[in-house]
Formats: sequence, structure tokens, C-alpha cells
Amino acid sequence: MDLLAVSPDRYYRNEAYWIAHLLESGLHRYHLRKPGWSVENIAQLVEEIPENLRGKVVLHQAYRLVEPLGLGGWHLKDHPLGVKIQASLRKSGVGRHQISKSLHDLHDLFSELVDFAYGFLSPIFPSFSKVGHAPAWSMQTLKRALADLKATRVDPSIPKIYALGGISPERLLLCQELGFSGVVVHGMLWEANDPGENFKKFLKG
Repeated sequence: MDLLAVSPDRYYRNEAYWIAHLLESGLHRYHLRKPGWSVENIAQLVEEIPENLRGKVVLHQAYRLVEPLGLGGWHLKDHPLGVKIQASLRKSGVGRHQISKSLHDLHDLFSELVDFAYGFLSPIFPSFSKVGHAPAWSMQTLKRALADLKATRVDPSIPKIYALGGISPERLLLCQELGFSGVVVHGMLWEANDPGENFKKFLKG
């Protein structure tokens, strides 16, 4: 399974160091999401990341930085504006392998991921970082939806669907059994002073 991570929303000390460390330790993609941060603040953080690792960093904002800084792609919100941004990116020649999207409804799995490399579906379990944020479907319904999605694709591996929300090392096997291509870690990864040690638990899981 692929392991991805979303950044902490707030300032995190030595975050560039941890981004590099996680990617070098086996993290598949690092999603940079900083609500309220300026383009300049995002650029400053990205410029601290070694250039050879930036291709695995995906932005949730400040999209104009992706190409000049050699980043891995654009992640779009589950919002009508995302449709316009995607159309603009595709028109400018950006390939689907560089665009991903957030989803929060099982029905959207079948209609909202056309021309996307992958999607984040959330929440799969009660969130560690958002109180009261819990799934609106049963595990059985979720498993059936993911199986049905794969059955409708010419290539069942595209687009990949990643589980987000309440992800812990103990839940990795269940996510795989449900049919996810991987998981996105967030709250549990950043709750300790050493994200590297937390990440090792996911690698062992």
C-alpha cells in the first residue's frame, strides 16, 4: 500500500527537515496544506526542501508555485472551483498524473475523478484532528462501492483511492481489505515530537 501524508495545518518546527526525512524513509507523497498561509510563506517552506525530493510534494494551494519550484502536482478541493481549476490545468497541458482531488461522498467516486491520478476519500474512521468528523457510511457499503468502482474501470488501478481520516497503523490491513490503494496519514503522524518514529509504526503496520 502507498503511504501518503498531509502536513499539519499550523507552523511546525523543522517541517522541511521532516518532509525530507519522511520521503527518504518511504513516504509516497507529501501533501502541503496550510490554510491561511501566503504564497510567500509556502514558497519559503518549499525552498527549504531538497530539490531532488520536491517532485513528491503536492500543493493544496499557491498552485502557481508547482511548476517553477519543480513540485509534484496540484490537489483540488471537493468544490465547484476545483472543476474550473482542473479544466484550466488540463487545457494548459498538465497530465492527469499530476492532479488529485478530495472526496467526501461515495457517489462521487464514480463521477468526480475523471482525469485525476488519485483521490482522497474521507473520513474513513473518526478523525484524530477534527472532533465529530466521522464516516457517513458502513464499512460494508464502503467496500462494495470500492469494488464496484474498480469493476467499471478499464484499468482498475486508475484512479487510485486513498483512505484519509482516523488512520492508524492498526487500521492499515483493514484499509487494504476494503480495497484502498493506500492511506493518507495526518493527525496521528504529527501528535508526537518525533514524526519519524510515528512513521516507522506505519511502515511496520
